[in-house]
Formats: sequence, structure tokens, C-alpha cells
Amino acid sequence: MKHLFRSLTRAHRAYKDTRSHALTLLHRASAAVLTAVLVYKALTYLLFLPAMNGIWSLTLRCSPVNYLTNNNAHQIFTSPTILGGIVLIVLLAAFWNLYGFSILLFPCSSGRWGISAMSCSPKTGPSCFTAPCSSPLQMYS
Repeated sequence: MKHLFRSLTRAHRAYKDTRSHALTLLHRASAAVLTAVLVYKALTYLLFLPAMNGIWSLTLRCSPVNYLTNNNAHQIFTSPTILGGIVLIVLLAAFWNLYGFSILLFPCSSGRWGISAMSCSPKTGPSCFTAPCSSPLQMYS
């Protein structure tokens, strides 16, 4: 019973340390995270969703099925153009989500290294990307 209590106490202490570290990190990068989320959402609604809608309508326009009935419903999933369009949409959605994760990771990693992610702009130059290491390494380290 003592071993279980000690183990739970250590786990609780580790949880509190991790939580306080995460809150400190979010506090440092809060403006950058908010800006990144707003830009990502704006790009999603202005570029990504219309592009997906255009790809889907082009896929349906090129497919051999003009209208959907019970008799030709199986042709939708066997048509190469529709399958290609679905695969393209899934791949683009996966890459867009990966891009969204990287947008959120950069300000957090910058806050972790003590660099202001908001100061990384074309006006200030690339100095924020060289200290302490390059941004892709910094982002995933």
C-alpha cells in the first residue's frame, strides 16, 4: 500500500510540474498562438474549403454518373474519377491538418526557447530563425 501511495504521489507531482510548465509556455506564446489560429482559420475558410468544393464538383462533373439512383449507386464507388477525387481530397485534408499542427507548434516551441514568435517577421529579418537553432529543428525538438 505504501508503494502505491508513493507512486501516486510521484505521478501527481509530475502532473503538476508538467501542467505548470505548459501553462507558462502558453502564457509566453499566447499572442502568437492566437494570431496563428486566426490566420489558419481565415485561410481555411477563404482557400481550403472552396478548393475542396471545387475539386469535388470537378470530380462529379467528370464522373460517368449524372444523377444518383438506387440502380447506379454502386457506380460512384467503382468510378476511377470519383475514387481519384476522394483520394486527392483526403490527401489534401491530411496535409492541411499537418500544416495546422505546425502553425500551432511554432509559437509554442518559440515560447519554449524564449524567442518571441511575433517578432519573426519580414521586417526583423531571419535572425529569429537562427537562434538557438533552425526553425524546423526547433519546432520538432
